[in-house]
Amino acid sequence: MCHPTDKGSSVSALQPHRRARRLLATATALAAGLVGLTTTTAQAATAPTTGSPIGNVDVVVAVPGGVQLKGWAWDPDTTASVTVEITSSAGTVTTVANQLRGDVARVYPSAGSYRGWSITVPTASGTQTVCPVVKNVGAGSDRVWSCRTVTVQDRSPVGTLDLVEATTTGVRVAGRATDPDTTGAVDVRVTVGATARTLGATATAGFAGEVPTAPGTYEACATAVNVAHGTDTALGCRSVTVRDHSPTGALDPATDAGTGLRVSGWAGDIDTTSPVTVRLAVTGTTTTADVAAGTARSDGTRGFTTVLALAPGAYEVCGTALNVGAGADRALGCVDGTALDHSPVGAADASTPTSTGVQVSGWADDPDTTAPVAVRVTVGTTAATLTAGTARADGRLGWTGVVAAAPGTHQVCTTLVNVGFGADKALGCTSVTVAAPAPTVPGPTNTGVPAGTALRVHEGDLTITTAGTVIDGMDIRGYVRVKA
Repeated sequence: MCHPTDKGSSVSALQPHRRARRLLATATALAAGLVGLTTTTAQAATAPTTGSPIGNVDVVVAVPGGVQLKGWAWDPDTTASVTVEITSSAGTVTTVANQLRGDVARVYPSAGSYRGWSITVPTASGTQTVCPVVKNVGAGSDRVWSCRTVTVQDRSPVGTLDLVEATTTGVRVAGRATDPDTTGAVDVRVTVGATARTLGATATAGFAGEVPTAPGTYEACATAVNVAHGTDTALGCRSVTVRDHSPTGALDPATDAGTGLRVSGWAGDIDTTSPVTVRLAVTGTTTTADVAAGTARSDGTRGFTTVLALAPGAYEVCGTALNVGAGADRALGCVDGTALDHSPVGAADASTPTSTGVQVSGWADDPDTTAPVAVRVTVGTTAATLTAGTARADGRLGWTGVVAAAPGTHQVCTTLVNVGFGADKALGCTSVTVAAPAPTVPGPTNTGVPAGTALRVHEGDLTITTAGTVIDGMDIRGYVRVKA
């Protein structure tokens, strides 16, 4: 027997084939919805007045994100809406049978029209089992329906990670991603190490973009972000190494070069085959130098060597390799070095007047030679060069000598003559007075003819007419007249 619907449509007004379909559909719906009931359009079924709830599960169908169930339920022990409990792999959810169901009221007038229920149970994708139960009120027990099994379509996004490659500034990724719940772009979350970026994937162009990173080795991963039903989908991960495009290099220890510091090292840049420029700077000074690292070294690197002209002293030299192309300048650190004083060293120990000049002495050494060092001594306007080549008790090489000087006060100055690097070293000046000789008094010791001396005899007077004439070794027997 068929039961009219709550819409009250006239069956006779339909065309024969449409009327047949309508009657079949109505009969099927009522058979599913009012199972176990037999009634007519003119007579309602006899409703129970107490006991367990009654009802039916009309629909169990997979929908995006879960399972949808529909039906009706009524408990004759209460006028309130009853609770329907659905258990699935995701847990238990409940709903209330309070929706309009006029067909139920026509069969069970005492139940009323609002005994329908409908619920969508969220589940994961795949085969799912749902078990509906109407909770009893008063006499009777719960109405347990048989469990139903349906297959829920996975509506998570799908895609591929097609490209992961290093660039000069980071990592470039590309791929495809779509989501059955949208025709628009799908977000793809890309992580490279701890750095994340979200790209948009269209159905036609997919996704592509670069994640800026510092040089290093990373795990690059992509995840398609779910739009509605389903969950995020991991598209995969790949290892990638971002090379450091900044130059590399190092400074060698700085050494003395005679005229300053000799600084060497190496540098290279993967973005060029040309020599890399290294900028050197001496801390605390204005001394800088740009040198090219273009000399092949035994370790395979390309090196440089230069001498920074510096006065003797201790210094710190810092280097920077200048970048070419991608990357940035690279600090190569700093090295310490001492520029030695290559000038001779020594001292003037004494300057003593003598009857004929000044007696001088001292010591001298030059780091650039093992030969005796020349010592230039001036007494007034008289200059003399002595040699520091005499071993002394103190282990030094000494010098000594007499520089002729007339009686009087003189400035005695000493200068060590440089050999190799460095410069002459002035040891300073001192004032020395050379005394005049005491007058000579004629006497037996300084007059007369020394014994054994043969004299040439001159008979008669001797007249001298030429200035500067010297008379020596003569026995003049007459007068000596000087007319010069």
